Amino acid sequence: TLGRMVDDDYPQELNDVFRSFDSKLSTAEKTLQPLFKNQRCDLTREMEPLEIAKLDLVTAYAVNSFYWTYLIASGVNPKTHPVKQELDRIKTYMGKVNEIENRKNAPRLEKEAAKRFIRSAMFDSDDKKKDEDHKPTSTVDQPKPSAPTSDPKTPESSLPKQQSSNKDWNKKRTNKRRRSKSSKKKKVDES
Repeated sequence: TLGRMVDDDYPQELNDVFRSFDSKLSTAEKTLQPLFKNQRCDLTREMEPLEIAKLDLVTAYAVNSFYWTYLIASGVNPKTHPVKQELDRIKTYMGKVNEIENRKNAPRLEKEAAKRFIRSAMFDSDDKKKDEDHKPTSTVDQPKPSAPTSDPKTPESSLPKQQSSNKDWNKKRTNKRRRSKSSKKKKVDES
């Protein structure tokens, strides 16, 4: 298009501006070529609704941008023209589509999985605390417990103190696990 113009028709300083404009116009034409060659129904046949909305918004934005450029070339201030309001409206809808797309791609919280994870972590930390409470702080200072007798009639008081408290703790831990399993079973049965 620039080849048809005679160099004397415009100031030489505008050469770069015109070349840039011509290049960008050609790029826009190539980009929009699928819209010119195909029917809209052919383009949108296999698209998701969100993709169709994006296509419609891009098309409307392109048309209004070209009109904006036409107004500037005609010497009209496009900022006072209704095309400005239309471009703002399109930008608003583009923002809404982006919000919807971001929500769609955002990670979802699975409440039940989170509850199980937290519950498990709480029981593990409780068990670790209890383990630490019953562990000897130093093995050098404490005498080694003597082996318990194999006589089942031996009272717990005759066992070393360390062993007796571990035995009680193990009973509590086992009972706690049984209660936890039975409560989970009840919840499953109720569902």
